[in-house]
Amino acid sequence: MVTFAPSLMCMDLGKIKEQFSIMDNYMDIYHVDIMDGHFCKNMALTPGILKSFRENTEKEMDVHLMTTNPADWIEMCAQAGATYISPHAETINTDAFRTMQLIQNLGCKCGVVLNPATPLSYVESYLEYIDMLTIMTVDIGFAGQKFIEQMYEKIRQAKELREAGCKELDMVMNLTALRSHEDNYVLEDIGAVREAAGKDILKVIIEAPQLTEEEIRRAVNLCIRAGADYAKTSTGWYPAHPSALSQVQIMTDEAKGRIKIKAAGGIRTLETIHAMEKAGCDRFGIGLSSALKLFTDLS
Repeated sequence: MVTFAPSLMCMDLGKIKEQFSIMDNYMDIYHVDIMDGHFCKNMALTPGILKSFRENTEKEMDVHLMTTNPADWIEMCAQAGATYISPHAETINTDAFRTMQLIQNLGCKCGVVLNPATPLSYVESYLEYIDMLTIMTVDIGFAGQKFIEQMYEKIRQAKELREAGCKELDMVMNLTALRSHEDNYVLEDIGAVREAAGKDILKVIIEAPQLTEEEIRRAVNLCIRAGADYAKTSTGWYPAHPSALSQVQIMTDEAKGRIKIKAAGGIRTLETIHAMEKAGCDRFGIGLSSALKLFTDLS
């Protein structure tokens, strides 16, 4: 799922209310940069300004602590309304677990930030305990810098680390509630599983062959709102349901990159896979016998 998190470092502090009234319609979470002038050779926002932000929005806020001694700032930021508090890995090497415990005890989620030159190995020992990892793609301190392209590889490696430590969970969407327009019931249902799953990957199964286009689009949006990682559709058994391709196209069109789409069932030919891939499907579920046949065909 793609989320938008603009940095508020460059906003006009004289027009806080007006700017949030516009941004809240489009943004998912806000990034708040706090710099102490020591760890980072610049100074930006403060816990006091963060409090003003919180008074004007209910969106989540990720506080990025570019400070030499993050423990001095954590309680102030929590009291000012932070959702996530994200110190730099370079500043908590000697007390990372104590710092994470402090953040969580104050009711906030724990993030960690890596500078471009800092390897992922800095956080591998506690990656499973944090809620967010931020990889800087420019050196800290100043806006308007050029993207460091070497960070693509670090992001890829971080994704592999995350997925290696995750289980995958499937749940079936309640179609009766969906058809009755009981959206809150569906959201609560998925939300409860999402909360129980924690950092594990949640795939919500939408029995698309049984739904109208409008219902498919609503189902995808409910998955997004509830925080699922995948919206998964059954394409029938063998052969694939004739309308499976159009259903995947509807799902990917509605998702617009905000959630991954998986198709499973009846996918037994390379032509079907290529068609699904062209439609924007991110992942396929293929039975063992079908996979063996495909590998034989390829060889």
